[in-house]
Amino acid sequence: MGQPATDFGNKTLAAMRLLVYEGIRRKSTDPLAGLQAASVNSYIAKWDAFFVDYARWNLATFKMQKMVEYKTGTTLLSSWASGDLYLELTSNANAASGGGRVSVNGDLIDYSAKGTPTALTSLTISTVAGKLTPDVSHVTGERLEFLVAAPADMGKPGNIWFAQAGSKATFKLSHRSWLEMPIPTGRYYTYHDGFFLFPQNLTTQNLQLHYWKKGLKLVDGDSLQTPEKWDDVVRYGAIAECALITKEYDVADSMFARAGLPNPRQPGSELNGILQWAAGMDSVQTDSNDEVFTPDLGSLHM
Repeated sequence: MGQPATDFGNKTLAAMRLLVYEGIRRKSTDPLAGLQAASVNSYIAKWDAFFVDYARWNLATFKMQKMVEYKTGTTLLSSWASGDLYLELTSNANAASGGGRVSVNGDLIDYSAKGTPTALTSLTISTVAGKLTPDVSHVTGERLEFLVAAPADMGKPGNIWFAQAGSKATFKLSHRSWLEMPIPTGRYYTYHDGFFLFPQNLTTQNLQLHYWKKGLKLVDGDSLQTPEKWDDVVRYGAIAECALITKEYDVADSMFARAGLPNPRQPGSELNGILQWAAGMDSVQTDSNDEVFTPDLGSLHM
């Protein structure tokens, strides 16, 4: 199944910027630092992404589906000890040529290439800073699983559906926290740091992933991710940011309240108004494992 086209029909970043300047009765050439176009763009992009991160669980527009390919795992052909630069597998046929991540009994390891020094069995362990290397020694015969990279626009994973070979029935894999289940079993999978890990009994096949988009950072020419009927959240939020720059604090308080956004001048302020309405009115939650999402207000860096 192909990814359905998404047409938000929303305002562009440039169009929203004009509305913000109209709201603060200033121009993009204003000499005051924090009111130039680049700054206003950043306020718009910030609250646009925040809206998606807050409301995506409940808005059908942000729920996506995509096929991901799982390839069955293998075993270690030989042991691995500290200092070894390669993993030797019974077969590296299912490893991605450009690198990826594997799990050896829960030990997550990044590899950068396959086929060196041995064409059909070797994986080169990545030496790039920040990449994962083996934590412990491993012995011949240990199980190795190939992790599947998540879509770049995924904010939260949902259920995964598949049909087992030789069966007309479809089955569901539900998401479990990798902290609770580092090695998934049964009809569960885990997600961590951009990768999916599946149970060891799956065979090579395509899986249908249901997920929610994350808030992306906009650039000029992009359209807002926030649906047009809700984009006053973004508009008022950006106006409020500008009012903080101009020290018009009454205006800032009014705009944050009108948008239903957390006000940095009022610690503990709750989400409400338009934003709360948007998150509730279009509710289309269907997956049994959907979570009630509470945004981390402390991470906004206002």
